Amino acid sequence: MKTSFGRIFTTAAVLLLISILTVGMTLRALVKDYLTDTTVQTLHNDARIIAELASAYYSGGSMSDMQFLTNLDIASRVSDADAVICDGGGKVVLCSDSLHGCRHQGLVVDSAYLSRVASVGSATDTGTVGGLYAEVRYVVSVPILARNGSFIGMVMVSTPVTSTTRILSRISDIYVMVSVLVVLVCGILMI
Repeated sequence: MKTSFGRIFTTAAVLLLISILTVGMTLRALVKDYLTDTTVQTLHNDARIIAELASAYYSGGSMSDMQFLTNLDIASRVSDADAVICDGGGKVVLCSDSLHGCRHQGLVVDSAYLSRVASVGSATDTGTVGGLYAEVRYVVSVPILARNGSFIGMVMVSTPVTSTTRILSRISDIYVMVSVLVVLVCGILMI
């Protein structure tokens, strides 16, 4: 036969666990949204700057000026994101991975995606960047416009999703440890 203390203790423990789990899931969702929004906003800013840089260096249908390549490399390193530049047909012409030729050069981005970026003015996605990368990434794409406003190409700036996942995992680990400690302390105090 259960004592009244046992029933009260069990009820309190269950309510405490439900409360802690609810707070934890809510906190995780809020932090994930914040990290994702911050990352995407940073990628938008980086993509716009690189697109303006590409437009400024664009001359005679080529973006292979050495100063531009150097600036692309610096911008990519500072932002800690990869930048891929496509021409007007969607062919990858430059990549911040390696400015003197990389595995991405020559690949062609899906024409529907290219049209969407050209018509809407930007695109934000999560994925493998049309097969350019093996891992899932946050991707922001913006058009490169010539001085007269015509579409001459596209910049895709991306960063791996794993950085956000790693932070969420650390937060979850700490939260679980603190939650277990709180439940133990509450259990000891109730006894």
